[in-house]
Amino acid sequence: MRTSMSSERARKRTKKSRDVESGGRQVAVRLPTVTIQRADALAERISQPGIDVSRSGALRVAVHRGLDAIEADKKGRKRPMEDSGDAGQTQTAVRLHDDVIERVDALAARISQPGLTVARSEALRLAILCGLDELEAEHA
Repeated sequence: MRTSMSSERARKRTKKSRDVESGGRQVAVRLPTVTIQRADALAERISQPGIDVSRSGALRVAVHRGLDAIEADKKGRKRPMEDSGDAGQTQTAVRLHDDVIERVDALAARISQPGLTVARSEALRLAILCGLDELEAEHA
């Protein structure tokens, strides 16, 4: 019994140290296939010789850019291009620092209304779509 408790603590400690070393936590989000394709295309456009940007890297940049754009637009006029009409969705994971996750959670709380709670994943999707719009316009 004592050995299993020790190994459980060691496993938790190892997971926690991996999160700290990597500088963030993985957050899963379901995205329409067309959004995944947009992220892949953006990754190719912003890659440079010797620096290959992955899908999750492009999504991470989109989250940052989208949050910046949404937070700068105090009147709520900023609306991303919808990626609807695509029935297929893909779950993907993005590693985000805790401060970014806090910004996503604050966005979810800000856009929630009585009787309609916006989940972290929905706010993250909003930030990704808004960020992709911004980055595609910049790197067109």
